Amino acid sequence: MQVSTAWSFEAGTFESSWIQGGNLPWTITTESPYDGLYCSCSGVITDNQSSVMSIELYLTSGGTVSFFRKVSSESGYDYLKFYIDNVQQGLWSGTVAWGEVSYPVTAGLHTFKWSYSKDSNTIGGSDRAWVDYIIFPPYSAIPDPANINASPLVFSKTLGLSGTASDLLTISNTGEMDLTYSAQVVYNASMNKSLVNVFPLNASYNTGTTTLSAKTQTSLVKGYPTTEAGWMKFDVSSIPEGATINAVEFHGYVNATNYPYWNINPVTNDPLTATSSVLYNDIVAESSSGYYLYQSEASNYTTGWKVHTLGGNANANLQAALAQNWFAIGIMDRDGSATYYIGFDGWNETNKPYLVVNYTYVPSYTG
Repeated sequence: MQVSTAWSFEAGTFESSWIQGGNLPWTITTESPYDGLYCSCSGVITDNQSSVMSIELYLTSGGTVSFFRKVSSESGYDYLKFYIDNVQQGLWSGTVAWGEVSYPVTAGLHTFKWSYSKDSNTIGGSDRAWVDYIIFPPYSAIPDPANINASPLVFSKTLGLSGTASDLLTISNTGEMDLTYSAQVVYNASMNKSLVNVFPLNASYNTGTTTLSAKTQTSLVKGYPTTEAGWMKFDVSSIPEGATINAVEFHGYVNATNYPYWNINPVTNDPLTATSSVLYNDIVAESSSGYYLYQSEASNYTTGWKVHTLGGNANANLQAALAQNWFAIGIMDRDGSATYYIGFDGWNETNKPYLVVNYTYVPSYTG
């Protein structure tokens, strides 16, 4: 380790640790040094050029760096500038006699740089800068850079909802300088996709039928124009809040039908608490636009299981509904005659309706 001593260039040459840059290097000169026989002097540059010298040192303790400087230049245009780690600390221009300046510096690896630069025209004074008698805090040979070894480099875990897992990541530093690192958890979205079937709860009015004046069915779902429309309320509490809904597929068992022109529509009001008039108007509001499904069946449309992928805003609406743990849809027939209709089994019938929901969930984690 070097103790804090003055660097006065008395060897008459720059040591190999000094780096020269800019258009011309600094030189060692005997011209009016501050201390001893020698000092450093900027190169003889011309307009729009610079002369730079720098040194990189590993300081074993913090303190101050000090040096003496002299300038003879065009005032306000040509400058001697001093930097620590490319951050300017001071600058001088014009006629500046030998004088000492000092700046605080922390322990560790630092680059100290002196740059004399000119603007686009005019010579002032000797057009040079001089630096002598530099004192650094104690320093040592630059240690080997940090070098990380990690084992394993990559590992993977598959977790169910609310699952936890741990693994050991061993990190070592085979270099001599401080190591800064980060470990990243990357989720594989394709592995985070899930399918879940969601059903109505087994209780009255989780599916049913309503008119403007009364709820007429506690389970059966009827789209019987021009007075009855039905609903289905699904329990989605098994899907974690914050999940992204990728697709919603409807599965319903048709128990009665005749040439129906029918819809599956959004329902925003809770069917269990909404009045019949509010619920009926909610179900039929999207009869011509905003629906999830718009079907016009032929005369040979039969009873049995029907499967449809819901469109429109179904994915977004279900995603928003996760916070309330339920998602409702309306069933209606658009025909203007009671001759045409469609009916579905509800929660209390043999073939209970359900949704197949495809979703992606990226859980929060600590690590």
